[in-house]
Amino acid sequence: MDGHLFPYNKRLVAMRSGSEWSDKILVHIAGLTDGLLSCPWAVSLAASVSKIGWTFVQPIISSSYLGYGTSSLDTDSEDLKALINEIKTLTPVSQIVLLGHSTGCQNSVHFVRKYPTEGVTKVILQGAVSDREYLATLDETDEYIKLAREMMTCGKGDELMPRKADKAAITAARYLSLADVGGADDMFSTDLSDAKLSSLLTLPIPALVVLSESDEYTPPGYDVATAAKRLSTALGDQSSSLIIPSGNHAISSTEGQEVFINAVVSFLS
Repeated sequence: MDGHLFPYNKRLVAMRSGSEWSDKILVHIAGLTDGLLSCPWAVSLAASVSKIGWTFVQPIISSSYLGYGTSSLDTDSEDLKALINEIKTLTPVSQIVLLGHSTGCQNSVHFVRKYPTEGVTKVILQGAVSDREYLATLDETDEYIKLAREMMTCGKGDELMPRKADKAAITAARYLSLADVGGADDMFSTDLSDAKLSSLLTLPIPALVVLSESDEYTPPGYDVATAAKRLSTALGDQSSSLIIPSGNHAISSTEGQEVFINAVVSFLS
């Protein structure tokens, strides 16, 4: 993939695909442990959207790679705001679409709700499943939730959990955000009521929810069709959903990627 790195927010960088800017920008926000080119469809998607006049941008944000442990949705939103402002200094902008993958879906929703006037025109949520429900399948999670709550009570929310708590060095506050009921990241759990989902997700712009039929991070008994319908409804009247047949969380198969990329191109068009 050809592209150009550019700095923003003083200490961060983003990659713009292609040799020239367009006035239509697709910003890809990856998930936990991810960074540049982490999603297997990124290169093909960048090429496809370029053909219809869009620029594909992949930012490194505070939570990229293992930075999520000491970051938050709020700090990531500040990064995204700075990114968009930087892009606007580099090229005229008519449309900005956020494409979140996995926990990047929380980033996308959080940003639009926090900064509704920053010019984001559409949102795509790929792999919008619950971190909390996945973490609940791990034996040690309850123990670490208890510890993190105790740390928060003692005013130590910004201090680090034991090293075995997560792949990343993670604060008590971020651990609870991801793992506890009602955490800031708890947006897509299947046990949330319709009213609660709407209170967390409703957006004033069009949204496309893309879920995979065989997502390995979903809880036992997960009904992908029901989840897709509920999330789409909660996001608002301008939202729609797509299910990738036999797809996994990252959409690794060539067939699944083709379905996904075609859907994104159609949504952007």
